[in-house]
This record gives sequence, structure tokens and C-alpha cells, in this order.
Amino acid sequence: MILRRNLSGRQPAVDLVKLAKELSEQAGFDTKTTYEPNSEAHQALAEKKIKLPKRDADILGVPERCQMSDLLTETKVRWHTEAHPEGQDHPLIALRYTDPGLEPWMERTYPTPWTRHDREEDYRTAWEAFAGVGGGADEG
Repeated sequence: MILRRNLSGRQPAVDLVKLAKELSEQAGFDTKTTYEPNSEAHQALAEKKIKLPKRDADILGVPERCQMSDLLTETKVRWHTEAHPEGQDHPLIALRYTDPGLEPWMERTYPTPWTRHDREEDYRTAWEAFAGVGGGADEG
């Protein structure tokens, strides 16, 4: 079961990380893949059938036996690139989720790719960049 209690402790909620793992096992949902609307990867994923525990399905507002398309929606994200430093809207497919414990109560979307920060790796990268600027402190 992928249920958890939200921080307020009042309403049950679904743990998105565990849900993503379950969807990965059942349907091949990959949190590191960018799903674009109407792409081959999106179409293949949307057709996959999944089975959720009853309580999870109730919280998510879908039948226990459903298709991935019942949990997916199209959303737009703003991507900033060198060509478009002001940003440009880009459509992506996202996991849709309404958490009854989050205020305001509304449908939220979580487009992929999802990343987890690795502070140690971030620091290593930063220190390597700093070492390359100005030649380092040992030069003299």
C-alpha cells in the first residue's frame, strides 16, 4: 500500500514517490523520462493497465483497475534556454494528483523528469568550477 498520512495528520494521502515506483513496476512509468503529448512514449504509457489498492484509488479518484491515462494530464512548463532567456511554454505530460490534505484543495500536476538533489555531487561540481576560476589559491 502506498498510503501515508499528510503532515496535518487528518486526511490520508498518497506518497508520490511510492506511487511512482508502483507505476514503474506495473506500467514502466519512468520519472527520469520527459513525456511529450502524443509522443510514442506517452501513447504507450497511457494505454498500460494498472491496479491500485482500493484506498489509493479512492484518494486519487480513479477505479482500482484503470489505465495510466486516468492518472496523466497535459500541462505546460516554462523552459528557459539560451535561445529563449525569457522562457518559453512547453507542453508536457504530468502525473495528476489531488491531495485532500494539501491546501488549497486542487488538482496538482507533476511533470517528469523528476530529479532528486544530490548535495554532495552539487558541492563537488561547484568546487571544481571554483578551482578552475582564477587558477586556485596555491598559485603565486
